[in-house]
Amino acid sequence: MDLFNYIVDVLSAIVSILAIITVSAAWYKSSQKFLKVDRVIIRYYQEKITCTLLIKNLEPQVVKIKTIECYTRKTYIVEKINNSAPQCIPTLNPINSLFTSSELKEIVANRSSTNVEYRVSNHSKGKKIKKLLFFMNTSHGFLSLKCKKTRYL
Repeated sequence: MDLFNYIVDVLSAIVSILAIITVSAAWYKSSQKFLKVDRVIIRYYQEKITCTLLIKNLEPQVVKIKTIECYTRKTYIVEKINNSAPQCIPTLNPINSLFTSSELKEIVANRSSTNVEYRVSNHSKGKKIKKLLFFMNTSHGFLSLKCKKTRYL
């Protein structure tokens, strides 16, 4: 009888560890963003720039980008409301906007990458940007992404 209890205890411990690992993996997978901007290539022409985004879809279905806004950085405002500690509030300044677009773009499914091009006119050639912030309204909801890999051509 002692051997049977020992085997049941070991098996129940293994099953409980497997259940904890399964739940943790499912939680981690659900907390991941469904799109990822792998790389941005910026090409300068006379008075226009073309931004080519390499976007990877991590969902098993097609994702449609309805609107996209690209910013070079966030600005922060420090506010203090009556009798409370000061708060640092992130805001997006239109001066830091690289482009905005409401073109409907489709990103194919199953972990494949898609090149998406956006053309911007009347943009002055400025200093090189190290990090870009993207705010997207997609068919799966609102999403904010960062990309640190930018190339200039």
